Amino acid sequence: MTCTTANRILLLAALILSAVSAAYAGDFAKGIDAFQRGDYTSALEEWLPMAEGGDMNAMYNVALIYDQGLGRPVDKLLALRWYRAPAEEGDVSAQFNMATIYHFGEGVPANKREAARWYEAAAQLADEEAQFNLGLMYAAGDGIARDVEESIRWFRLSADQGHSGAQYRLGYIYDTGDGVEEDNNAAMRWYLLAANQGNSIAQNNLGALYFSGEAAVFDWVQAYKWFYIAEQLGNTDSRINRQSSARLMTGSDIEEAQKQAEDWLEKFPNRE
Repeated sequence: MTCTTANRILLLAALILSAVSAAYAGDFAKGIDAFQRGDYTSALEEWLPMAEGGDMNAMYNVALIYDQGLGRPVDKLLALRWYRAPAEEGDVSAQFNMATIYHFGEGVPANKREAARWYEAAAQLADEEAQFNLGLMYAAGDGIARDVEESIRWFRLSADQGHSGAQYRLGYIYDTGDGVEEDNNAAMRWYLLAANQGNSIAQNNLGALYFSGEAAVFDWVQAYKWFYIAEQLGNTDSRINRQSSARLMTGSDIEEAQKQAEDWLEKFPNRE
């Protein structure tokens, strides 16, 4: 599972609206109006002088315009320049965005240590995406020394906030015994949390645990159910697994499994 680059442009509206009462509120509000009209050039004209004057919210918004290439070419170097001061002042979104730029080397040389530094800054402020990405870096030894205990710590913090990717990763770690003692019961618990959020890899792996009985729960109906759900959500491996389990099941068991799966899918909000 790859690191995430959360679409932090969605945070702009909340951030700038909270800043209307700050100094230069009138000019800031003009920038808001321009931005909402899609007139990013006018928004930048309002915010850039404020940013140059030290307004942290304006700095973030200027950085975001360059980062996303809104109304002008993407310029990650300028984005880093304007993100830095807010990031150093504890703006978690600025920290996360700096981390992703350094991590993936988008328009600048990749610097995994700087990426880990800024992910950790944001993670310490309870940003679940930063915690997840930092966990991935520790798990893979990606630019920093591999440390399974640290990866589990950050995955756990992210998973406890409901991050399905972190829940899946914890399930996988305990399922495979990757640097820890294998614990299929723990794997099942974490897979189930991720599966119920629509993570199709976790759904497939959960089905495999039910199918094999490795977590002390042998249940072909549940196995088929999760294979079926994962397949419907686009996991191609699950089709083979579902067909394999079907060969060992009665027609009534398959019917019950499909009913449970369809009931779950009907309630799942992100099904297309």
